[in-house]
Amino acid sequence: MTDAFQYDVFLSHNPKDKPRVRPLAERLKAAGLRVWFDEWVLQPGADMDSVIERGLESARVQVLCLSPAALASDWVALERNTALFRDPGNTGRRFIPLLLADCDVPDALRRYKVVDFREETEAGFAELVAACRSEEEAAGSGTSKGSARKKGQAAEPPEEGEPLAVLERKLTGHMNWVWSVAISPDGTWAASGSRDKTAKIWDLESGGLRGNVGGPSREGAIGRHLPRRCLDRLCGVH
Repeated sequence: MTDAFQYDVFLSHNPKDKPRVRPLAERLKAAGLRVWFDEWVLQPGADMDSVIERGLESARVQVLCLSPAALASDWVALERNTALFRDPGNTGRRFIPLLLADCDVPDALRRYKVVDFREETEAGFAELVAACRSEEEAAGSGTSKGSARKKGQAAEPPEEGEPLAVLERKLTGHMNWVWSVAISPDGTWAASGSRDKTAKIWDLESGGLRGNVGGPSREGAIGRHLPRRCLDRLCGVH
C-alpha cells in the first residue's frame, strides 16, 4: 500500500447484522484488504468510543452496512455522519453504502451509489472490493500477468467514472477540527461537534447556522434534538 491509511475498510454495522458482516469481513481480508472489524480490534475493557474514533480516522473507506437495524442505531448514524462530514465530497476518503436488506434509505444517503449485497452475489462482492481498493491498486489490477506492460511504456490513464458525490456547499464556523456530526432523519439540518468545544446546528437547505452551544455545557437547541450520549460524542466527551 502506498497511502497513509492504516486500514483500507472500516465496516460500520449493527450488532444484529453480525452473522452476515462477519463472513463479509473474512472475504474482504482474503481479498487482500486491511479490514477494521470490531471483533478483531476491540479488546475487553477498551474505551469503545475512542477505539472506534481512531478506526474511522485511520480507514480510507467506510462501508456502511444498511439494514433496518442499522438505520435505527444511533451508533451507526454517528459513524456514518462523521465520515460524511470529514470528506463531504467523498474524494480523499470514500463512503460506500452496502445494502444488506430492504430498507428505506435516508435522503442524505441517496446521492451515494449503493452496492447491492442483499443476495450476496459475486458481482456485488467484486463491485465492493473494487470500490475499496486504492487508485494505485485499481490501476494495477487491470493488468494481467500475461499482458504485462513493456518497461518504459506509459500506463493508460484510468477512465473517469461518475462522481460518487457532489459538494453542494461548505459550512464554516468552527475554529478547530470537527470531530463528529449528526444529520436529522429528514435531512434538513445537521449538528456538528468540534475540538473548539462548541456544537453547532446547521440548516442544510441554506447552509446557515441555526444554533450554537459553546464550552462544556451542552444545553439549549442541540439538547432538544439529540440524545445526551450523541451530544457527548459530538463535543468530544468520552
